[in-house]
Amino acid sequence: GSLDLVYLQARPHSREICDYKKMTPLLTAFIVIFVIIYYAIPSTIIIAFYGKIIIHQRNYVRPGQSSTFRRSDIAKKDKLIKSLMIVSACYVFTTWPLFAFFLGGAISQKTFSQIQAENQAYIWLGMISVSTVTVIAVLNPFLYLKFDENVRRSFRNRFLK
Repeated sequence: GSLDLVYLQARPHSREICDYKKMTPLLTAFIVIFVIIYYAIPSTIIIAFYGKIIIHQRNYVRPGQSSTFRRSDIAKKDKLIKSLMIVSACYVFTTWPLFAFFLGGAISQKTFSQIQAENQAYIWLGMISVSTVTVIAVLNPFLYLKFDENVRRSFRNRFLK
């Protein structure tokens, strides 16, 4: 037979949600690779890089630093560390449900219609997880503005003058 490249189609009984035509081994492999590329690798990179920054910030002492300056510097470092932890945790934990939904469907070899027939709640969780991924993408810059003074200062200098 021919290679079918159309994976999604409108469902006959519900035009609001697209569905896979048929869950095939090729589609399963595609979804698993998609989850690895769009979730596992970025999450690992974020955690690794932010972890290294946090470790560096905790251990770094500026040469010739006085004890009074050190206290204010520690407060700034703690705030930076807190912001990095919040941003990375928000990304990892709010995007996981969407990728878990895709991965679960791929591993179980079920289309959205089949998942919905099993339990309507799974489809609702999938739809909510799409919303959370969208929200975190929009919210991320505002988290940086909230928790990092350097980002706020740069934002004010570039956009508010």
